[in-house]
Amino acid sequence: MAVVALLVALGLLILLARSADLDVGRLATSLANVHAFAVVPLVAGMAFMTWCSARKWRLIVEQTTASAATRPPPYTYFVYTAFGMLMGQFLPPHVSIATSRSLGLMLQRRGTIVQGTSATVFEQLFDMLLACFCAIGTLLTIVLHLAATAWLLTTTGCVISGIVLTPLLAGLSLAMLKSAERRTHLASRAGRSLSTLTALLERLKVLHSPFIRRLFVLSVLRYLGLIVSAYAVVLAGDLSIAGWQIAAVMPFVVLAVLLSFAPGGLGVNEWTYASALVVFGVPFATGVEFALLNRILNFVGAAAVAVIGGVMLLAHSQRRP
Repeated sequence: MAVVALLVALGLLILLARSADLDVGRLATSLANVHAFAVVPLVAGMAFMTWCSARKWRLIVEQTTASAATRPPPYTYFVYTAFGMLMGQFLPPHVSIATSRSLGLMLQRRGTIVQGTSATVFEQLFDMLLACFCAIGTLLTIVLHLAATAWLLTTTGCVISGIVLTPLLAGLSLAMLKSAERRTHLASRAGRSLSTLTALLERLKVLHSPFIRRLFVLSVLRYLGLIVSAYAVVLAGDLSIAGWQIAAVMPFVVLAVLLSFAPGGLGVNEWTYASALVVFGVPFATGVEFALLNRILNFVGAAAVAVIGGVMLLAHSQRRP
């Protein structure tokens, strides 16, 4: 299955390059002439994204674990999320981070694969919800032919709506579960399962409004870091793409990559960027050049953040008696 996904991803890249009549020489020149100053915001943006994801993971662990003695050390949340981001260049992103965190918990003897995976799925759900809300703003911009300022106002309104509505949706979900539990015969398997799930959610308080709101806001901050790192690629390659155009297409890229099983979102990421940018007036060839440059520089950024994580891990391991 993994080999098939890789072959499909490579096929998508080849098709993309041929469709854009890609000038490999120009791409190589762009790489050779990358502005060094632009790499700094790229790495900073990716490090900030890592911190936001790690912070969400830590909040979930603290919410669902009663004793501090059974939780991983604070620094490990960033470390294993950073390693997961680097692994995400070769594996599906949702798989790579869950795998890295699960292995980290097992190495620290502070958790299991199920705990690492479930916490990752739960925290990435907020990234997906945010992308859905932002996509509404982008779709309105396309349909109504809005300018950059109108897009910003519309998308900001969608994000605020997300901050307000997501806790309400979580509360509604819990109420629906309770209602279904009351209607289901407790002696049945479904009834027992619903009763156990409802009791667990009530005890852990993971669907309570303040907790849900904090996770969503952290996803908003992570999203801003993603935009900064992507626009840093534009600056590095000296491409004719506006910052708001990158931000406008970002919801579709996030959703495509989260739902993709291609290694690192390979091919899917590039096609989504290039195709969506065309809608906002960016030439297809320019969009393809950006997408490929983004692929290469994102690997560099992820490697740099993973090195930071490795240094943190090494420094803390040397402090142990």
